[in-house]
Amino acid sequence: MSSKKRSLRSSLAMLATAGMTGALLASSPLAASAAPTVVNFTSTTFADYPTLTFTGGAGGVSWAPWANGIPDAANNAPGVSGASNWNGRAGWTARNYVVQDDGSGTNNALWVQKAIAGCGNSGVQVAKIANGSSLISSANKAITLKVKAADANVPVEATLTDTYGGNVLKVSATTGAAGEYSTLTFNFANATSGTYVSNFSYTTLSLVMDPGNAIAGAGTNWGTCGDGANASKLYILDDLTYEVITGADTPPGPDVPHLLTFEPADSLGALAAGAATADRWSGSFGSGGSGIANPPVKRTGKALEFNKAGGDMWTGVALVQAPSGEVITSAQYKTVTFDYYSPETALTPVSVKLLVNDADYVRAAFKAKKGWQTFTVDFSTVTGAGGTWSADKNYTKFVVYPHWADADILPAGVSNPTVLAGKKFYIDNVAFNGYALPTKVGTPAQSGTAKVGRVLTAAGVTLSGNRIVRSFKWYRCTVQGKTVKFTAPASTDKCSVISSATAATYTLVAADKGKYVRVAFVGTTAAGSLYALSTSTSKVS
Repeated sequence: MSSKKRSLRSSLAMLATAGMTGALLASSPLAASAAPTVVNFTSTTFADYPTLTFTGGAGGVSWAPWANGIPDAANNAPGVSGASNWNGRAGWTARNYVVQDDGSGTNNALWVQKAIAGCGNSGVQVAKIANGSSLISSANKAITLKVKAADANVPVEATLTDTYGGNVLKVSATTGAAGEYSTLTFNFANATSGTYVSNFSYTTLSLVMDPGNAIAGAGTNWGTCGDGANASKLYILDDLTYEVITGADTPPGPDVPHLLTFEPADSLGALAAGAATADRWSGSFGSGGSGIANPPVKRTGKALEFNKAGGDMWTGVALVQAPSGEVITSAQYKTVTFDYYSPETALTPVSVKLLVNDADYVRAAFKAKKGWQTFTVDFSTVTGAGGTWSADKNYTKFVVYPHWADADILPAGVSNPTVLAGKKFYIDNVAFNGYALPTKVGTPAQSGTAKVGRVLTAAGVTLSGNRIVRSFKWYRCTVQGKTVKFTAPASTDKCSVISSATAATYTLVAADKGKYVRVAFVGTTAAGSLYALSTSTSKVS
């Protein structure tokens, strides 16, 4: 065995730091970690391995070993017996993997049992780092691992994905002699599935030993897989080595930004008009009705109209169901905002419900005055009877109850109706998942000498937003700009865009001589663009 290069705890600490420093400007170079990370499985404490989990099909790695002393223990792989059988061991008992001595008496390693009847794609996740970092880069696409198998020439498939399971890369390597450690190199430059994307955040690594159960044999079916393994096999892993890169481009997640305006082009908002049906979740429910109309009060454009009538005091509108594969809130975007009109002179309740499903939801309630107002709900702050929001759940549905709140969340000083008089309420501009213009931190500037042939560098400001696209625009001006602006240059600035200059740096050319040069940082989200325009250089010489 090779000597241990880094303890697991120090490796985890370094990964945490990498995650915090991953937010760099567009066009920024990737930054490598100080040294390769070597996960050498020193600790035998389950809590020290938060990223370890089983993957793929049922059985196999998702089962625990059979306990010593029972007839089924014969189904364990050779070696998973006696003191080396971890069934019942604190933390590890319900898993078919464990960290323990590899049999040498001097070295710990990760044991993985791929059990009889397990699916061919049953495997184990061995690494997961912060979004914005990457386990590979254009400079180093290789990850290495030592594997000891009871059989010779066992294929091992490595799968690398982004945080959300997309952008999948697969590559395989094969062990050597039976019963000995082999150092496998997974070079994702030669991926057999997927294509490497430069500067991308590949965060999650999982392994499948003997994919398809070619070595273990296939065909045993215990209700898991028709091609389940015919025998249990043991694999011992050590010295997982990769180089963490920060500043990688993060993939878009399921938290797609949306704004429901109920205008003709708003196809998602249009689903809330009319009654909900078995085939369409969105729409009014109970005795009320919904449609799209021009509000009778001062307002630009259309809104969702809800006629609260009939005998169901709780009638409301299932306002939006996230499109397939999307969510309404996420770990980063926990807030829903909407404009609301009440026709009632007195204060009345309005409540909302954010759902995973009909049995799993979070609720909040407010007091509404007469006229238009804006409500903002940060679901992570909901407490008590309203429930507890979780970043780990996929909330996909949002309901609004005009002039109604369940008794356990009803705000003090307002009451639910006892008779419905057919009053019309309006909802508009429903925003979620960070639908907004980009935000800015810092002051835009450029550094460098204002002389032909010299390089200017944009710096000083960071633009942020959901699914933001960042770019640069350099301008050649005939008057000196002495004030930072957060718009494109006005006609009074006497500037023209330098069409070929779109990077973070710009080399001054002869056409700039006698002029003034300034740069704009441009961030664009679904809501529009934000400019951060620097002051100009001195006159270029």
